[in-house]
Amino acid sequence: MMKKSCCEFKSLRALSDNIQLISLILLSTGCSRIHVNPNVEMPKSYLEQEGKRDQGPRSTVISIDDPWWRSLGDPALDHLIEGLFSQNLQLAQARERVIQMRAVARQAGSQRWPTLNLDMGWSRTKQLNPFSRLSSGSGTPMPPGSMDGQAGGNSASPFPSSFTQDNFRASLAVSYELDVWGRIGSLTEAAEREAIASESDMYSMAITLSATIADVYFQVIETQARLTILESQLRDDEDQLEVVISRFNQGLSPHIEVLQQTQQRDRTHAQLPPVKALLSRLKRRIAALWGRSQLEDTFVFATQLPEALALPQVGLPASLLESRPDIRSAAARLSAADARVSAAVSARLPGLRFGTSVGYQSFQFDELFDDFIWSLTGNLITPLFQGGRLRAEQSRTEAALRESLLAMRERLLTAYHEVENALSNERSLGEQLNRVEKQLSSAETLFESAHSRYLQGVGDFITTLTARQGLYASQLAALAAKRASLSARVQLHRALGGGWVHQLSDRPLPTGEATESRATESRAPESREPQNSNR
Repeated sequence: MMKKSCCEFKSLRALSDNIQLISLILLSTGCSRIHVNPNVEMPKSYLEQEGKRDQGPRSTVISIDDPWWRSLGDPALDHLIEGLFSQNLQLAQARERVIQMRAVARQAGSQRWPTLNLDMGWSRTKQLNPFSRLSSGSGTPMPPGSMDGQAGGNSASPFPSSFTQDNFRASLAVSYELDVWGRIGSLTEAAEREAIASESDMYSMAITLSATIADVYFQVIETQARLTILESQLRDDEDQLEVVISRFNQGLSPHIEVLQQTQQRDRTHAQLPPVKALLSRLKRRIAALWGRSQLEDTFVFATQLPEALALPQVGLPASLLESRPDIRSAAARLSAADARVSAAVSARLPGLRFGTSVGYQSFQFDELFDDFIWSLTGNLITPLFQGGRLRAEQSRTEAALRESLLAMRERLLTAYHEVENALSNERSLGEQLNRVEKQLSSAETLFESAHSRYLQGVGDFITTLTARQGLYASQLAALAAKRASLSARVQLHRALGGGWVHQLSDRPLPTGEATESRATESRAPESREPQNSNR
C-alpha cells in the first residue's frame, strides 16, 4: 500500500461511517484504503438450510468448483454448454471488453516510465535581413526613398534584403514525472482493478448463460414430452370415439356420449399447435445463445428429463465472496474507486517533472555531427487556482467511492437472498414433485377402474371421461413439476457461482472474424452438408 498524505487519510475516514460487511471485502481485495469497523456480523448459515433437507436417494453432492452439468452424463447438454462458451456472442463481446480494459490499464501504467522520443528533421526558412537597411559606414537606417528598387536589396548596403537558411537536427529527448504523491500509481491501480472487474463480469455472464441454456434445454425436453403425451391422448380419444360410436350403433350408448367424446378429441387436437410453436421458439432460443440462426438438423435432444441433478455444496454465506464473480467485480470496482480518490487528492499537490535532450544541430548537412548539443530541465508545478476544478474532482471521486460501497453491500445482499430463494424454491418444488407423482399414481388407478367398469356396462361414460382427462392432466403436471425441480437445482448452482468458471480463461472465445464467418455459413446453409453436432 503506497504512502499517502495526512489530508488524504482525513478525507477518507469520513467515508467509513455506516459501512457494513467491509471487513469481508478487505479479505477479498486486500488493498482497500478505507478505515472500517471490523465488528461486522455475517449470517453463519442460510435460514433455508437450518432445517435438515431431504435430498432423496437419487441426489449426489458435488463441489461448486466442478462443472455441475457434467453430473448428468448427458452428451447433448455437455455439447450445448461447451459450445456456448466458445460461440456465444455476448461472451465474445465481454471478452473484447476485457481486452479493452487491459489495454487501458497498460496505458495508465505506462506513465510510470520515462518517455523517450527521437527527433530527426530538416527545415528551410527564408527571413528578412535586418542589416540590409543599415547605411554603409554610418550605422543608421536608410530612408525608404533611398532604395534604388533594384532586386536583391539596397544598392547603398552590402547586405541582401533576405536570406534562406537550412537547419538539420537529430536529437533524443527524455521526460519523466516523479510520482511523489502516488497519483500515477493510484490511476494505474484503478485501471487494473477495472480490468479485473471486467473479467469478473465476463465470468458472471458465463455462469448466467450456462444456467440459461441448461434451463432452456430442459424446457425443450419437457415440451417434446408434452407433445408426445398430447399425441398419445389424441390417439386414445379417437379410439375411444370409435368405441362410443360402436356402442351407439348397437343401442348401448346415447348420442350425447358421442358428442362428448367428439368434443374431448377436438379439445386435445387444439392443444397441439401452441405446443409445437413453443418447441420451435425454444430451439431458436438455443440457436441464438449459440450465435446462430438455427440449430443443426443433426442435433438430437434427450428424450426424457434426467432423474436428478447433483446437489452443490452450499457452504457458508461468506464463501460467496470467492465463488460469485459479480461480487468480486463489485469489490474490484470498490478498490478502483478508492484509488481514484487517492489520485484526486494527489492531483492537488505539487508535481515534479524532469526532462533532458541530447543531439546534434547544424546549418549544413555535412556538418550535422560536428557540434553536440544538450539541455536539462526540471519543473516544480504547483496548482494555485483552477476555479475549484480539483476540489470538485475530489468530491466527485469520494461520492463515487461511497456509491461503490453501497453497490458492494447491495450485491452481497442480492447474492445472499438469491441463494436463500433458490434453496426455498428447490425444497418447495421437490415436495410438489413428490405429491404430483402420488397424484399421478392415483389417477392411473382411477382410470383403469373406471374404464373397466364402463366396458363391462356397469359404469357411466362421464366418470370414464373425467378419469381419462385427470390421468393426462396428471401426466402433464408431473412432467412440469419434474422440469421445474431441475430448473430450481440449476438456479441454485447459478446462485452459488463456482470456481469452474475460471476454466474459461483457457478457452478461445469467438472473435469478430470467426463470428462473421459463422454468419456467412448460416446465410447459405444449402451450400453445406449436414455436420455432426458432436464435432
